[in-house]
Amino acid sequence: MERLRKILSLFRLSPFDLENPEGKSRERYRRILLTTGASFAARGVSVLTGLVTVPLCVGYLGHEQYGIWMTITSFFIMLGFADFGIGFGLLNAVAEASSRMTATSSGKKSQTHSPFCW
Repeated sequence: MERLRKILSLFRLSPFDLENPEGKSRERYRRILLTTGASFAARGVSVLTGLVTVPLCVGYLGHEQYGIWMTITSFFIMLGFADFGIGFGLLNAVAEASSRMTATSSGKKSQTHSPFCW
């Protein structure tokens, strides 16, 4: 029961006092709870949106055209995942140029990456 009371005391919108270690700890847990709650809420909205839009789109497009539309959409979503490591390669190159303190080098790296951005 005491543990439940501690958890419920973290549910508030105003931040805790960050001047002492106890306040910093409680603020960290408060932010974890807020982030988790927002993530669950976003997931719920996403599911509800899918449950509403799929029947509307099927009714408007028909089964065959909806299937074609979903196939094309899925292809482009998968293409976005298949960046062949270009993003991580750019991240490493910019980090390396940044460690050498050469802004022009990191700028050139990001310019050469830009054609690969979808």
